[in-house]
Amino acid sequence: MFQVKPESPYPALAQAWSRAEGPDVAGVESTREALSNVHPDDLAAVAPLAEVLLRRAAEPAHHAGARRALFALLDGVRRRAFTTALRRQDVDPWLDLVVRIVRETNYGFGELLRSREATDPKIVALRVLGQDACELTVADLSRRTRAIARGVLGLVGGEPDAKVAILAENCLEGALCDLACLSNGIVDFPLPANAVAEQIVYMLRHSGARVLLVSDEEQLAKVLPSLPGLPDLEHVVVFSRAAAERNGLLSLDQMVSQGAEFDDGARAERAAAVKAGDLATVMYTSGTTGKPKGISFTHQNIVTKRFARAFALPLLNEGDAFLAYLPLYHTFGRWFELTGSLFWGATYVFARSTAQSTLLEDFRKVKPTVFISTPASSGRSTPPGPSSAPATA
Repeated sequence: MFQVKPESPYPALAQAWSRAEGPDVAGVESTREALSNVHPDDLAAVAPLAEVLLRRAAEPAHHAGARRALFALLDGVRRRAFTTALRRQDVDPWLDLVVRIVRETNYGFGELLRSREATDPKIVALRVLGQDACELTVADLSRRTRAIARGVLGLVGGEPDAKVAILAENCLEGALCDLACLSNGIVDFPLPANAVAEQIVYMLRHSGARVLLVSDEEQLAKVLPSLPGLPDLEHVVVFSRAAAERNGLLSLDQMVSQGAEFDDGARAERAAAVKAGDLATVMYTSGTTGKPKGISFTHQNIVTKRFARAFALPLLNEGDAFLAYLPLYHTFGRWFELTGSLFWGATYVFARSTAQSTLLEDFRKVKPTVFISTPASSGRSTPPGPSSAPATA
């Protein structure tokens, strides 16, 4: 039976936004709803509306409404209903539009997380297995990262250029600390937990970090003997309360408690001031061929790569579960798995161990839909199954 295609709402919305007074509140919400349900075939109609919204976003009177509408578009194009309908020839034009919106609206990682909190607050974002088993929804994660950010900012007095180093194996606390920095305008430096003391000290000195967040006694031992030679490092905070007490240091829980006194308005203002081109983080190479080298990532680097991945891998999306063991101080573990799962609305599950027997037990318990391995380890410890595939660059 012949069906008439519904008339596109986007031309009328573009007209409404083009008027001097702009749309009313209902018009802003209609724009958000329409853009959140965008289809790949809508590009020709959406592009003029996006153009108008970008122009109005630069005007103080319409800044907030236009940005919210554009963020709804970004939310729409990252979902499975959009990515699975996206044809190969349309990928580049859509990605060009997405990159421009990210750049001109300063849609950094903090905006990404805040958008996810607004759209999917009840989705389980992180899951820990084993003795300390727990689950954190997106809302839980956002609340805890804000508390950690206040704690860090309380230590450094809200200094604009404060830098934080993180030295930890894969763990919930380390992931939360990283996400707290990324989403609140605090430049952080994840240090490889498998690096030797000499390399760690070099990276700390090179980074200029004022705060070191460290997991336990083993990692702490790489740093303590060299503290006199690290004049920039003013605070060492330990995830393990017992290790903190034994060494007379601040524990993560204590830092968070102290941070309750830091003005959350100041934290939020700092987070909102982040620009897409601002430095977000620095990751270090392994140092196997010389001194470790720092690789800089801007917020635009981090966020636009997530959209590129979504368009390249359309079946990954909300509802997926990642069983993850790749180190969070490496790009695949940190970007593809951790921030990628948040971007998609999926669940990141911490594997208990890299041992094959433990991974197989975790597979049976979690029943993951996504498992990523590097070529170097895929022949050694990757459990069999359709959800297992070597990662590619």
